[in-house]
Amino acid sequence: MIVCKFGGTSVQDAPAIDRVTAIMQRRLPEQPIVVVSALALVTDELFALASDTERGQPRQVHRALERLLERHRAVATTLKVTSVVPAIEGGIEAIRLRLDAAAGRALTPEERDWLVGHGELWSARLVAAALAAAGLPACWIDARKLIITDQRFGRATPDTATINGRAQAELAPLLASGSVPVVQGFVGATPEGRPTTLGRGGSDFTAALLGAALGARRVEIWTDVDGIMTADPRIVPEARTLPSATYDEAAELATFGAKLYEIGRASCRERV
Repeated sequence: MIVCKFGGTSVQDAPAIDRVTAIMQRRLPEQPIVVVSALALVTDELFALASDTERGQPRQVHRALERLLERHRAVATTLKVTSVVPAIEGGIEAIRLRLDAAAGRALTPEERDWLVGHGELWSARLVAAALAAAGLPACWIDARKLIITDQRFGRATPDTATINGRAQAELAPLLASGSVPVVQGFVGATPEGRPTTLGRGGSDFTAALLGAALGARRVEIWTDVDGIMTADPRIVPEARTLPSATYDEAAELATFGAKLYEIGRASCRERV
């Protein structure tokens, strides 16, 4: 089996999710698990909601929530998977109620994790529904049942022994039956079920944890660039893609501040 993780720009809209679907159709014989980030910039917007709540700006919070709902509803409509919209609407309403009650005070780290993890929850439902609509045997599996962590909200530490056991119990039978599990990245939960997050960039961590738990042949990290680049292409237009790089070279780049969009290992620009 393999794990395929798709970042925010790879699931940012309906055409991007269609590309994901085409990629997964080709990966189906390899028993894939799909791990997804939130739609591009959604996590940033959810963090901004926390700041607006703390400043006591409920009208701005409500407008931002409406924009988030409309964006996800538009994606679902284009993909013809509107069955997921009520669940997204329910999430938006739950956020509105909780943030209204918290207006003017600082959110606790636990509340913040609960809030910012919704983006992955919505995107996972959208992607699972899109794959199923295209005829793939996809199903959404809530990462909070699998990725068990400590209570260090905001940057929780995974309990790998528990994750290994739960992944084997929950995912292995699905893979054996031919299903394609779709799991949200970035988020986890304490043993008691309190939502946590793994820190920014945590979706890659989720993919690696599940790959290790299930003995995956490989973990593919899909992003919107064609590989490791010599510089940030948004700053240096003439940046080139390196034909090859060792693990140590990639680690050195990361140590000196290279970002994910500079060190993608596979790309949604692949011909589909």
